[in-house]
Parts: sequence; C-alpha cells; structure tokens
Amino acid sequence: MKSLVLYYSLTGHTKALAQSLAAREDAERAEIADWKKPGALKSFLAGCPAAMGHKAWPIRPLPVNLADYDRIFLLAPIWAGNVPPAVDAVLERFPEGKTVEVTLVSGSGKSKCAGWLRKTLEDQGCSVAEITDVKAE
Repeated sequence: MKSLVLYYSLTGHTKALAQSLAAREDAERAEIADWKKPGALKSFLAGCPAAMGHKAWPIRPLPVNLADYDRIFLLAPIWAGNVPPAVDAVLERFPEGKTVEVTLVSGSGKSKCAGWLRKTLEDQGCSVAEITDVKAE
C-alpha cells in the first residue's frame, strides 16, 4: 500500500509531526503551499474568516499526484476551529476511493470541524479511517 503524508504548516508545528509520521509509516511527504506566502500574522488574520466559512484560497500545484496513493495522511493546523483555506483548496482535489487519516493540530488540541471534514471527504468517495485532534507542542 503506497502512502502519502500531506500537510500544511504555517509555523512548523504541523511540519514536524508530518516528518515524524512519514518516517514512522515509511510514506512519502508533500507540503500544501499557499500561492503567495505572506507573513504568519497576515496569513492567520486573513485566513481565520476564510477558514470559518470553509473558503479555499489559491495554492501552488501539489508536488505529487494524489491518485498515485492508496492511503493519505492529512495533517493540518486549526484556525478559528477549522482547517485553513489552503487545506480547503486541496480537499477539492482528493480522488475517490482513497483511505484518509486526518490529524488536526492546535494550541488547545480541540477542533470544531471533524464532522464537517469527515462528511466532505466521504462525499467525495473517500474512506475516513480516523480524525485525531492533537495539541501543538
């Protein structure tokens, strides 16, 4: 089974978890990158309202083809209780038939979007194995 760790990280917390998970699972790793990379504060301030409305914003082309993987580990930070707009953008690209495991990273270790995220992925024909909230360290 070919696996991918796909992640978005603004401050590096989620990237560190992605690196560790990729090594443990012997999986390839790919980053979701904003089309334009403003500073962290500007991204967060502009991104929180977009995250709350599940509005995607432009991202760079993914360095991998998601269709090439059987299992995708998706790691994302939490902004205002939801996934960032860059993650919303990549969710639209998940191919049908993939098994997805999601890790949501936040300062509190609690998100508001697990149900929405599961429904979004399942509506696209993916099987969601697990959604886990973790506290950033």
